[in-house]
Amino acid sequence: MAAARRIWASEPGIVEAWQWYYPPGTIEKWMVEAYACAGMGPAEIAGAACLSEDAVEAYLKSFFDLGGLIHKPVALLVQVIGPVPGKAGVYHDWLWKLAGLLGGKPLVDALICCYDQRPNSDLSVKLELLIRGGLALRAAHAALGPAEVDRAGLEILDVYSRLL
Repeated sequence: MAAARRIWASEPGIVEAWQWYYPPGTIEKWMVEAYACAGMGPAEIAGAACLSEDAVEAYLKSFFDLGGLIHKPVALLVQVIGPVPGKAGVYHDWLWKLAGLLGGKPLVDALICCYDQRPNSDLSVKLELLIRGGLALRAAHAALGPAEVDRAGLEILDVYSRLL
């Protein structure tokens, strides 16, 4: 009991953060992770999602620490978001994080306002097409960029080619 009190004292939002993290598939988890992938900090996320700032900070620190990856979108895509999940994958989790990375706060806000959790809903299909389109634009920019494509451009092209 004393250990629990020490943890609670050092991380006031940890219990609430754990409730978002486990069981998987909570909308709070998706919101926090998507906004974090959009480059927002704990206070901005808490305000946008109407969540406790202590809990958001504890969640990001304990369960979704992006470290320096937020400034490296290709590394974030490959290491955190990952490939398109198959039928057994966590489709919604992937979709929300990718929306944050490619569309930023406006796309995450739109997703929160009208998201339908059914995998084949019109919105999720349209959103997936929009996200793939955003990635296609980044891939085209990398391909049409300077004569010599840098490493990040090559990684974007590789990720896009695997999505096709």
